[in-house]
Amino acid sequence: MRQSFSSPIKWITYEEVYEKIQQFGSALTTLMKEISMNNFIGIYGKNSPKWVIAQLAGAAYSFVTVPLYSTFGDEAIVHVINETGLKIIVCDTISQACHLNKINSHKLKVFIIMKPDNTFESFKKECSDKVRLFTFEEMLEKGCTNWLPEKVPDGDDLCMILYTSGSLGLPKGVMITNKAYLNAAKLTISLAEENHFSTEDLSHVSFLPLSHTMEQLTMMLAMFSGGRIGFLTDGIESLFDDFRDFKPTFFCSVPRLLVRLYMNFSKKVHSKPIIRKVCQYEINKRMEEQKRGIYRRNGIIDFLFFREFRELLGGRVRAIISGSSPIDRDVLCFIRAVLSCPVSEVYGSTETLGLVCSTMFEDVDAYHVGAISPGVQIKLIDVPEMGIFVSKDQMGEICIRSKSNMLGYYKNQEKTEEVLDSEGFVHTGDVGVWLKNGALKIVDRTKNLFKLSQGEYVAPEKVEQTYLFCNLIQYVYVEGHSLKPYAVAVVKPNFRRLRKEAVDIISKLAKTISSPIEKKCENMKDGELLEEITDAELCTSKEIREFILERMNSIAREKGLKGFELARNIYLTPEPFTVDNGWLTPTMKLARINLRKHFANTIKNLYEEEKSC
Repeated sequence: MRQSFSSPIKWITYEEVYEKIQQFGSALTTLMKEISMNNFIGIYGKNSPKWVIAQLAGAAYSFVTVPLYSTFGDEAIVHVINETGLKIIVCDTISQACHLNKINSHKLKVFIIMKPDNTFESFKKECSDKVRLFTFEEMLEKGCTNWLPEKVPDGDDLCMILYTSGSLGLPKGVMITNKAYLNAAKLTISLAEENHFSTEDLSHVSFLPLSHTMEQLTMMLAMFSGGRIGFLTDGIESLFDDFRDFKPTFFCSVPRLLVRLYMNFSKKVHSKPIIRKVCQYEINKRMEEQKRGIYRRNGIIDFLFFREFRELLGGRVRAIISGSSPIDRDVLCFIRAVLSCPVSEVYGSTETLGLVCSTMFEDVDAYHVGAISPGVQIKLIDVPEMGIFVSKDQMGEICIRSKSNMLGYYKNQEKTEEVLDSEGFVHTGDVGVWLKNGALKIVDRTKNLFKLSQGEYVAPEKVEQTYLFCNLIQYVYVEGHSLKPYAVAVVKPNFRRLRKEAVDIISKLAKTISSPIEKKCENMKDGELLEEITDAELCTSKEIREFILERMNSIAREKGLKGFELARNIYLTPEPFTVDNGWLTPTMKLARINLRKHFANTIKNLYEEEKSC
């Protein structure tokens, strides 16, 4: 951990961490007796050593940890606090504590601040009658003077309540027992062992939210192996700077980050056909070698082009774990070849906690998530409301049973019964199909799939992942309707690239657009015109829409999408897709329910436009 990029990295030993766990746990136990609170502790903030210490102290002293996504909206936060009866929350800053105190009508009793500032004392005086306030360091001191032995929980006791990221409404509290958590950690470690992955000198950069199962299990693998864990110095925007300095040997990723690396490479060689062909030849050659277990980092092409991208990740990455959604084959091959390391695609969910399926390191095929993990059972069932029948379609909803499954949703029996059946299977809501080699392929979420009027099913996530290979777009949301024979889409353009590639169209647009800009443009050159016209004005141009749509669908056809999967009309928005505006979940997935509500009239208009054409 470090305070800034100009500061040296400061490491703490496992012995020091254990001492702090005992101190913090002792202080929590003392507080619990003083204010008559339940044994739930909320953690609200960015990944940090203190975040981890608070969680592990909770586990050592039989507390139930309730992690909160730092990007939860007020409604979701109030829902979680009220549902769990939280009285104590560990949070990053005083401003967070002030806000939490305000929106919860002063129901919280204790705030523990991990990053106090000069407003700490004034806030402490202001809340002295209602709320107790401690810095993290004060809690450690309190634990020193009130040291208590650890209170080891039973395996069937609750370990955590992991709230879903809320992409489909208010978050639900997934109850995880200690036994389930340890079983999931064991499966993660067994994955490394089965793939002969050396955990010697293991180093990891924690950047996915610790309130997400994927980062929890990655952290456990690192800790069980005695590895080093680094945390982001600033934000996700400077992730590659942290990779450069922390030099991880493995990391967990979401496909979007890997696509970003691939697009940077493609951009570099796009205008150099000969170099592009030579690099592709080398990638294909390395893929054949990797089928035989050969991973090499030598040769002139490696020195001139590939090494640069390895250095972006610190130059020491030996393996990558990717989850959340499928990876495109071209991206997977690129990452494997250029970084010269295996990539394992994994599948799981908050409700199933552990690695349900994973690909082996030597498996270089794409578009599946590998074989079932040991001790896990999977069955596919019909989805009659969508007209999906396993016997007819060879696909169905994925249902999972394992020792890592949740107990249910906290204080929500109705939702629990919808997801957890009488045989102990969790109904994931994902549609899957078994391949001939025994691997499981994820088609899409049942809630995401839509059926067109002519009977074809469209998996929007697959289409969106394909469209992202178009360098003119930054984000895309695909939607369809059962009464329509085609899909439509909402697109956030890559305006910088668009201005470079659509000079003629934009120049013409600037001279004809009906706005105050028209007079300004009379005596301007094309270069000046490009700077004068706004992103919002670009989005209103029919010519620009057609230009982007044609490029999107051209790339989609090259990637093998069928005609019925292509969007026939698009809407351009200058607004970014972010977690803050609710269009993305904290794990960078599209928040479809929010997008569907926000763009409901837009989608309707897109269909009306196409109908009138």
